[in-house]
Amino acid sequence: MRKKLSIAAIVTGVLLLTACAAGNGQSQSAGNARGSGGQEEAQSGEQNEASGETSKEMQGKIPGEEAELKGELTILSWFPNAEFTWEAVIEAFTKEHPGVTITVDCPKEQEMYFENYATKIMSGEGYDIVQEADFASSQKGWDELGLFADLYEFMESDENFHKEDYFSCIYGPMETDGKLYSFLRNAAPVYIRMNKRLLEQAEVEYDKETINFDELYEIYEKVREKCGEKIYLTEDAYYNPMSVYEETYYVQNNLLDTDEYEEYLRKNHAMCYETEKRNVYSEFGQGIASDVLCRVLGINLQSADLVNDIFNGTEDFTPAISYVSMHGERYLASTNSLSISSFSENKALAWEFLKFVVGNYNVDYRDAGFLPPNKERTTAKCEGVEPEIREKLFQDIEAINAACSVNINLSRNLEVILEDYYINNTLTAEECRKQMADRVYLYMNE
Repeated sequence: MRKKLSIAAIVTGVLLLTACAAGNGQSQSAGNARGSGGQEEAQSGEQNEASGETSKEMQGKIPGEEAELKGELTILSWFPNAEFTWEAVIEAFTKEHPGVTITVDCPKEQEMYFENYATKIMSGEGYDIVQEADFASSQKGWDELGLFADLYEFMESDENFHKEDYFSCIYGPMETDGKLYSFLRNAAPVYIRMNKRLLEQAEVEYDKETINFDELYEIYEKVREKCGEKIYLTEDAYYNPMSVYEETYYVQNNLLDTDEYEEYLRKNHAMCYETEKRNVYSEFGQGIASDVLCRVLGINLQSADLVNDIFNGTEDFTPAISYVSMHGERYLASTNSLSISSFSENKALAWEFLKFVVGNYNVDYRDAGFLPPNKERTTAKCEGVEPEIREKLFQDIEAINAACSVNINLSRNLEVILEDYYINNTLTAEECRKQMADRVYLYMNE
């Protein structure tokens, strides 16, 4: 059961665990089993629940209406010092609509993201668009707070927007109580590539198109038996990146204090870990270290040749295998998204800009490898990708049925317990599970 948060709790920072596909379409840090994310609501002339004031008339074009766009928009960016990631899309949008001015607030540090957001809320203003506001979609009670706009309302009233033009995973997995507070920018599935040489050495074969944690753990144990104890599951060797996909389920379904979760903790703890993260990815690039079993990634479309290699396999890697959680969820690799603030006086204009960012336009962020949610745009970006691979990629995108989410404040509380268990070895699996359950209960009921 998810907690209904107070404004005070919100502004200190509720985040979705984001795992943005990085560098050359390969490695994806799934985030510490422990936190990141954002959300919203709106409509002209209606009472604004979050500010207690009646919304002013929305400026700009009404969805579906052909009119000149005018007005100013402000964007709160999650990524520090990342103004350059917005330059191309803002330039293209304002060139088409010269009456629009757009400014981006890129905090110097991620902690300032929360401070800036809180300051705006407390002043009764807020930003027009919030990046990574999808963290809010992980929390029930946001509808009552009314901080973000339900984007379904804009979609339904906009005759130029067609839901079928977009992958279905941007709707259901991102919903909260039937409302959509965030528009996904990256529709990438989660994949595993295993170290082919280690598998050959251990005489292990795996030819399925999907893999879950239990299957991966079984392979890991066989490899360690043949290749030595000091084999790491993934490259940073500090934690199991798949934990974010498994622990989200246990937290959200209140199943931490169960034998099933304890068994999962035991398996996870049996893996080989270091007390600090290793930085071996930058050293091996397209290859993989000899003591690492697999790489977790979100597909990046910057290079068609690289995508083909990822799915066909290389000398170092098996072909990409879709990761499925132990409970059947197919997660988004990244929840990078945009939301419209209910504090915005330019909601209609914000919607037009949001459509421009995620729609079928030949304009990208500098994060050019993202898999756009618009089908035609992703098809165009797949030029050079083998037809069979493109078909599989699209099938895997459509199979996504879950977004990974955890409250960052809660995750930081849990991180202390998990480190005592995994790294410091001061807790048993039973003690860890009970402390985790107690901490979540206290947090949800404080």
